[in-house]
Order: sequence, then structure tokens, then C-alpha cells
Amino acid sequence: MINRYLKIGLVLISGLSFSSNATLIGDSVEATINGSSVFTVNNDFGTGVVGLGVDLTANATDVFRQDWNLTVDVFDSGFSLGWTETTRPDQGGNISGSIDLLSITISDFDWIGPQLNISNVILDSFNSIGGNSNTLLSFTNDSVTVDFMAMYNSDMYTFNIDTTPAVNAVPEPSTLAIFALGMIGLASRRFKKQS
Repeated sequence: MINRYLKIGLVLISGLSFSSNATLIGDSVEATINGSSVFTVNNDFGTGVVGLGVDLTANATDVFRQDWNLTVDVFDSGFSLGWTETTRPDQGGNISGSIDLLSITISDFDWIGPQLNISNVILDSFNSIGGNSNTLLSFTNDSVTVDFMAMYNSDMYTFNIDTTPAVNAVPEPSTLAIFALGMIGLASRRFKKQS
């Protein structure tokens, strides 16, 4: 009888997954340009799948009638934002203003595997002819918003995302394994006393 409970316990434990790798590869994310009095959005970013060359593109026109092509690329540990002014390609346009000159939100970060929450977003690198445009970052558990004060032709910003495990109400596999072993131990003691 004890062997039977031991076998059942081992089958339960062996069926549990102990993998803790989470990835954004394969996740569907969405990017949007937030409303601004400086830009008219002609074509917003939309949705794309990470790892399939998520180059989300958008087009907007500023109050000076400069057309801007914007790109968002999301990868496993972060994302990059860039733009090119296309009205005067030989001169290279620029625009500056308030902190909400251009605001881009990337949302719906759902990690494949164990769920994670965004705990920090860090500007890793930037390439700009005008210098850093004083970015303002804000984030929630599953989205990031970046505000820019200035835009120069051919800017590119790369950000890294730090994460922490999401709190789940579902017990982890190791907790279930310990519980199963405890129940097997109690059952075996009960049958020993009856013998």
C-alpha cells in the first residue's frame, strides 16, 4: 500500500515543471503615439509580435509641416525608438518644445513563461545629432511610456527593461511538491500504525 502512494506521489512530482525562463519572444505588443498638440498622427504603430522583426512604424506631421517616420523595435530585454524627418532629407529637420512634445507608449508586455512585472526602464544608449532630448520615462507592470522634449533627424534611443517576478495566487511547483511529499508521509505513518 505504501508503495502505491509513493508511486502516485512520484508521478505527481515528475509532472510538475520547474522551468523559470520567461521571454518576450513570441509576445504580441502594441505601440501608440499619445495625443499632442504639436503632432498630427497620420498612421499609428499598431501591434506586432516580438522576435519576428517587430519594427512597428508610424507617421506623424508636426505643426511646421515636417513629416516624421517613427519606428519601435521590441526585443527580449528592451526596446528601441527612432525617427527620421522625411520632408527635407538633405537638411534634416528638428523640433523642440515641452516635455510632452512626443509621447510613445508600448503596452501589453506579457512574458511567455512565468509572468514578470516591469521594475525599471533604463536608457541604455542614444544616437542623436542634437544630444539627448531629455526623455521622461514612466511605466506600469506591463507598459512603458517615453516622453521627448526634442526630436532631431535620425535619432535612435535604446532602453533596457528590468523585471521582477509577478505575484501569483497559484502556488509554485516546488510548493506543490513539498505538499505532496507531506501527504505521502502522513499516509505512510497512518498505515504503519494500523499494521
